[in-house]
Amino acid sequence: MSKDSSKIHVMANFCNKACSGIILLICVPFYLKYLGIEAYGITGFYLLLSFLLVPIEAAIGATINRQMAQLTAVENTRAEAADLFRSLEGVYWFICLLVGLSISYLSNSIAYNWVHPVHFSLTEVTQAVILMGICLSFQWPNSLYSSGLMGLQKQLLVSFMQIFFTFLKSIGVIIVLIFIDPSLRAFFTWQLSIIILHTLTLAILLWKYMPQDRGFFGARFCRKLLKQSWPFIFQTFFNTLTSTCIISLDKLFISRYAPLEVYGYYILAYNLSNGLYLMIQPFFYSLFPRFSQLIAQKKFVDLYQLYKNYSQVVAVLVLPLAILCVCFANELVFVWIRNHQMTEKVAPILRLFILGTACNGLMSLPLALQYSFGWLKAIIWQNIITLTLLFPIMFLLYEKLGVLAIASIWFIHNVCSLLILPIIHRKLIPESSTNHWVKEIYILPLIAPLALNILAMHFLPKMESLYLLITVLSCLGIGSIIFSFCLTSVFRDWIRKGSSPRIFLK
Repeated sequence: MSKDSSKIHVMANFCNKACSGIILLICVPFYLKYLGIEAYGITGFYLLLSFLLVPIEAAIGATINRQMAQLTAVENTRAEAADLFRSLEGVYWFICLLVGLSISYLSNSIAYNWVHPVHFSLTEVTQAVILMGICLSFQWPNSLYSSGLMGLQKQLLVSFMQIFFTFLKSIGVIIVLIFIDPSLRAFFTWQLSIIILHTLTLAILLWKYMPQDRGFFGARFCRKLLKQSWPFIFQTFFNTLTSTCIISLDKLFISRYAPLEVYGYYILAYNLSNGLYLMIQPFFYSLFPRFSQLIAQKKFVDLYQLYKNYSQVVAVLVLPLAILCVCFANELVFVWIRNHQMTEKVAPILRLFILGTACNGLMSLPLALQYSFGWLKAIIWQNIITLTLLFPIMFLLYEKLGVLAIASIWFIHNVCSLLILPIIHRKLIPESSTNHWVKEIYILPLIAPLALNILAMHFLPKMESLYLLITVLSCLGIGSIIFSFCLTSVFRDWIRKGSSPRIFLK
């Protein structure tokens, strides 16, 4: 691997997530205009259904990513990579098709007993759910091939494909809604056609870049490799299952007990808060296979240095933007959807989601570290405890405080996740100091942006010009990140040594 490979892969994944997020931000106002808030709530139900296979998707995807990275890092095990992939590919496709078609088969029951449409007929909702099931059957395998390509260190290729097909899927459907048919059926029909094309393209590319002695026709099912991978698959499956339940239970609860319009506001806030993942996911997806390679090569000093430095980078990007979003939630929502009534409904929910997502982002690299070592006990136990308490708390809080109480659960859960970090470090990187970690990663990057945004809240006048508002918020965000970076040890080392900080290791 070249010296700057980690840097290149992070930048490729960042461009991927940034472009995908920007496309989403551009498209949502059009979806609201041509479909309406109720239809947008139904598309949010599609997001909820997509969580059904996330545990299997993540377990097999993470296994493929980790094992491909480790097997190809050592010369005498490279040929086993294709055999491992073939061993998992067929089973995964069977599960995806079975679950997706089951959703389509149960579409009438879902439309009648679960979703509560006001302006749509049950027939329209049923047709939409049928298409959702077929879409999901082909969308889930997408991550299988993406994970395999990432394990083969083809992040640039995966990122390019993701940007290209996201553009086709999102921008193309706007053209369909404007000029052909502004209906849910047209929306999901277009999604299905692009999803099938995307998955097929990734499958062809994956087998093209497999080790040459084990191509598509040379790969074989290997019980031994599957047995070796099973403990990690089980841990990852159980962790993702519990995490997915925690992520989706609030949305499931709101979709069942609140009006569809309220659910639409809730999904809007959730989708906007996911913009923070633009600063988070590129690091996870790029560094997870790199961590796995360093562990396979037993380069633990390089592993710790890479992990520590990138953790500071993640904190510098996530914390300032989270503070900006909390302090100026109303302004950000209005810039996005240009509707004062919706803004008042969405902004309070957004603040809680942003705080939770920021804490979740700080745990992204610790999670990648746990995956790379194949040790997930701490986070699994935390998820089990959270799930045990979650549903009773939701019922109790919703009756008294409404939808904001449900959104606050996401924040509380992720704050608790930070508390198990010392356990993770003690097990996996015992040379790290918890006090030093908290100071360098969490406290110092927080001070400057917090002070800057509080001052801006109190002293900035109300801005009527939309373009002026966007300019001021952009400057605040960039300034917060710069001031936050100036307080990190990476910056201090840079100044002291008079050369670029050694963040990106070979």
